[in-house]
Order: sequence, then C-alpha cells, then structure tokens
Amino acid sequence: MELSRISALLCICLLSLCLVLSVCTAMVLRSTLHETQQIRETASLLADTSVDLSTEENEDLPAAAPPKGYLLRECNGRIYAYTETGEPIREFDVIVALLPQADRQALTEGILLADWSEVLGVIQDLT
Repeated sequence: MELSRISALLCICLLSLCLVLSVCTAMVLRSTLHETQQIRETASLLADTSVDLSTEENEDLPAAAPPKGYLLRECNGRIYAYTETGEPIREFDVIVALLPQADRQALTEGILLADWSEVLGVIQDLT
C-alpha cells in the first residue's frame, strides 16, 4: 500500500514538473516571436529608407542636396515625416491616439530633427 502511494506522489511530481517546463517554454517562445516581429519591422523600416548611391545612370544630372532637417508631425492620426520645405516624405504606421499625452502634444507642434537617423530613432522610441 505504501509503495502505491509513493508511486502516485512521484507521478504527480513529475507531471507538475512537466507542466511548469511547458509553461516556461511557451513563455520563452512567445517572447522570441515578439522580438522577431520587432526586428522584422525595424528591418522593413530601414529597408524603406535605403538610398541608392549609384551614380552610373544619372551622371549628367546634378546631385540633389540632402534635406537640412526633418519634421515629424501628426496628420490624420498618423505620424508623417516632412522635409524642411514642408514636403511629405513618409507616413509611419504609428497610431498617435495610443501615445502618451506629452508625445501627442509634441507631434501636434512638430518635432524638428537634424537627420534621418534621428527620425528613425524617435519613431523607434515611440513604438
């Protein structure tokens, strides 16, 4: 009789251990999938902003001067990047209504940035 109780307790302990390990594995997998999605979004964002530096096809054309600054503003509930002349460059898939009040206010007034890497940094901070 005592041996059957010990066996039953041992089985319960092993099943509990398996359950704990399964839950831990599921949590790690979920976290990894979330990080992978964030990396893909960042890579997509960087790929969208890549610049073709080859000049073989356009040697006769004068080089366009890069913008001296960028402006991030809210428009229609999204974030847009503009050149210093006010020309829209890109819409970012960030819903402004979900941001903290201070960030929404700053985007309503406009955030002036010196270069594109600063734009990407702010967008990444907001997401």
